[in-house]
Amino acid sequence: MADKKRVLVKINDQEFTVVSTEAEEYVVELARYVDENIGEILAKNTKLSRNMAYILAAFNIADNFYKEKEALEQFRSESKEPIENCEKYRAELLEINELYAKLKADTDGMKDELIHSKREVEKLSKKVAEYEQTVSIKSSEVESSESRIKELQDKLFKEQMEKEKLKKELKERQ
Repeated sequence: MADKKRVLVKINDQEFTVVSTEAEEYVVELARYVDENIGEILAKNTKLSRNMAYILAAFNIADNFYKEKEALEQFRSESKEPIENCEKYRAELLEINELYAKLKADTDGMKDELIHSKREVEKLSKKVAEYEQTVSIKSSEVESSESRIKELQDKLFKEQMEKEKLKKELKERQ
C-alpha cells in the first residue's frame, strides 16, 4: 500500500491539510481547481455565503464530473466495436503477412528458375549460332561440291561425246 502524505493546501483563504496517497503536485492542483471554482462563484455573486459558494462549487464540479463521465462512457461505447475489430484486423494482417511471405518465397523461387532458364536459353542460343555457322560452312561446301560435280559431269559428257565421235570415226575407218 502506498504511503499516505499530508499536504497543506489553501482554498478560499482557508488552509486545509489533505491526507492522500497521490503525489503532492496532484493534490495542490486539485485544490487550485476547487479554489478557482469557488472564486468564480463568489465573483459573480458577492452576497452568497461561503457555505453556499462551497455547495455551488461542489455542484458545478459534480456537474463537470458527470458530463465528463458521460462523454467517457459514450467514447467507450463508440470505441468498443473498433477495438473488437482491431483483433479481427490483426488476425487478417497476420494471414496477409503469411500469404505475402509464401508468395515472396514462391516469387524468389520463380526468379531463380527464370535466371536458370535465361542461362539455358543463352547456352542454347550459342549452340544454335554455332550450328548455323556450321550449316553455313556445310552449305558452302555443298555448293562448291555441286559446282565441282557439274563441272565433272560436263567434262564427262564432253569426253563421252568425244568417245562416241572417235568410235564413229573408227568405225568409219574400218
